[in-house]
Amino acid sequence: MGVHGLVASSQAVATAAGTRLLAAGGTAADAAVAVAAALAVAEPCSTGLGGDVFALYYTAATGEVTALLGAGPSPAGLDLPTATAAATAAAAAAAGAAGADRTDTPLMLPPTSPLAVTVPGAASAWAALVAAHGVLPLASALAPAIGLAEEGVVVGEVTAHQWAAAAGLLAAAPGAATTTFLPPPAAGSVWRNPDLAATLRGFAKGGPEWFYRGPVGAAIAAEVAAAGGVMTPADLSDWGGASWAPPLTSTYRGHTVVQVPMPTHGISVCLALNILDELDVDGRGGRLGEDTVPWGGGVALHAMVEAVRVAMAEAKVHVCDWNAPGKEEPPFNEGGGKDTPGEVAPPCCSPAAATAAAAAGAPADRTAELLSPEFAARCRRLFRPDSVIPAARLATSRLNVPDSDADDDGGGGGRPQKPYGETVQFVVVDAAGNACSLVNSNYMGFGTGIVPRLPAPHAAGAADAANRDSDGRNPRGVGFSLQNRGCGFELSADHANAVAPRKRPFHTIIPGLLLDPDGRLAAAYGCMGGFMQPQGHVQLLVGVLDYGLGAQAAVDAPRFCAPPPRPPPPPPPGINAYVAAGAAVPPAATAGADGGGGGGGGPRTGGVGVSDPTTAGAAVSVERGMAAAAVAHLAAVGHPVVADVGGWARGLFGKATLALRREGGVWAGGADPRSDGCASAV
Repeated sequence: MGVHGLVASSQAVATAAGTRLLAAGGTAADAAVAVAAALAVAEPCSTGLGGDVFALYYTAATGEVTALLGAGPSPAGLDLPTATAAATAAAAAAAGAAGADRTDTPLMLPPTSPLAVTVPGAASAWAALVAAHGVLPLASALAPAIGLAEEGVVVGEVTAHQWAAAAGLLAAAPGAATTTFLPPPAAGSVWRNPDLAATLRGFAKGGPEWFYRGPVGAAIAAEVAAAGGVMTPADLSDWGGASWAPPLTSTYRGHTVVQVPMPTHGISVCLALNILDELDVDGRGGRLGEDTVPWGGGVALHAMVEAVRVAMAEAKVHVCDWNAPGKEEPPFNEGGGKDTPGEVAPPCCSPAAATAAAAAGAPADRTAELLSPEFAARCRRLFRPDSVIPAARLATSRLNVPDSDADDDGGGGGRPQKPYGETVQFVVVDAAGNACSLVNSNYMGFGTGIVPRLPAPHAAGAADAANRDSDGRNPRGVGFSLQNRGCGFELSADHANAVAPRKRPFHTIIPGLLLDPDGRLAAAYGCMGGFMQPQGHVQLLVGVLDYGLGAQAAVDAPRFCAPPPRPPPPPPPGINAYVAAGAAVPPAATAGADGGGGGGGGPRTGGVGVSDPTTAGAAVSVERGMAAAAVAHLAAVGHPVVADVGGWARGLFGKATLALRREGGVWAGGADPRSDGCASAV
């Protein structure tokens, strides 16, 4: 606890980097970039400059909250036929390798495909955050990470486990993955990344212009193209950069819940809490938190599970980059300044913006409808205290069916969803009361695993040959891998989230803030982990507002995840080459009560995912430590349950951080024991 600032993250060295910036007089924005950059060094199996960023920033002086959208679009050359052809070929290869027919698996871009790489937005977002809300130079915020990359970081146990699980992916990946990230470091060992240090130094000096239009942007485009992708230098140089937008808000227990707008699924949190806020949880007028159980009573768990099932099913249908087609990109900028904070995106509920998008052929923005009290009431009528909502009733959006209690036979809502992911999330509060909740992600572990190589040095003779790979590229890489966020697209022409050129896919990463009834910041929070994220947000807020849990207690409390993972299909040929070569790598974890299905460092391949809320028989995973009576209640009302999930498999439930305001201006922090991190006050 502290009064002069607080940082909570998934790595102790990153938390220390943030507190160092706060102690030097930096704002929450300066410290947030320091934390994000340090996490890129210490936890590359989750995050880095090859990924994307979404953040919420609270300005104490005005009480204003703004959302930072730091996710780039798909390449101009990526269209539905190209993506479908790649997905079909991958599915056929996976079926052949398995010796089985997998034609019933919904198509998705393969996680290792270069087509899954969208323009990485992290560099632009970091610069935009410091430019708009910082008081120190970008170089100051990056300095701790540069030191860590050069001098080394001690690898944590959870990080080592995730890293080892990705060994096969990295061994088979194009570019400099093998020289940058293999062999996987053991827990407790010191790991250095001089290539990333060099990239960070260049970025500190040259900013986003250097990153996107200079050697790194050129390296990204060249490596992706060499691997068979369609990204060009223009895709990076022409992108308008991270943008600021009004956030989404809803009300729960008199508090304002703040989330990021589409194309993320922050709306899932708002809708789930809208449903719960006036829900009769036991058929007798009961509310969450009214029983004698400190946390996780069966009645409350059933209500939360059903609320998030409904909310995620709606998000699956409607979340998209609704204004992408035909949108004019602003000129490239450095993220703006104190007086010109960069592009401000139109409100996602703006009628004018929605009309313009529809005229350009974009899907309609349904945000206002989804957040309306009337829609929450419709969804609330689905709930039964003694039974489970049939999956068929969730297959079609409530917005697309008549307002009645009759069953509908649904229709395809899209491919299966992935409940967990490898991402970092953290919170920062400074001495003035400004706060930032930020998520930085590669999506699935190391993403595609592709590590771009820099152009070869222009030396002559034998020295020149020694500095080039067989394809003429420099063996030295940029020090980070490229995300696979393009896997978030749907390969269905009539879906709102259908893949298209220069469009952002469905994003799972969602930071969160909570304002008290007077509009003051009450909490900064988040829970990383793919489709676990909205479920984690709901459980954190219910723990705080309904059960009165403190910051660390709310983070520690056992969680549920609806639904659990399915066994992944066989990997593509060559993916386990590193292991086959005899390297001492711990086996990748498998699903099960003590398996490591959650938190693995590498992407699952071809039809990856889980049974989603619209799948009949989708089970609920419950973490070890949840009351036995509560688990029994879930089963009694009809939920298939995977109980007592522990060990490495606890990664399924995500990694949370929470900063909670107490009386007297004291901030209490919580960092997840499921991670290698900690919370620290200044």
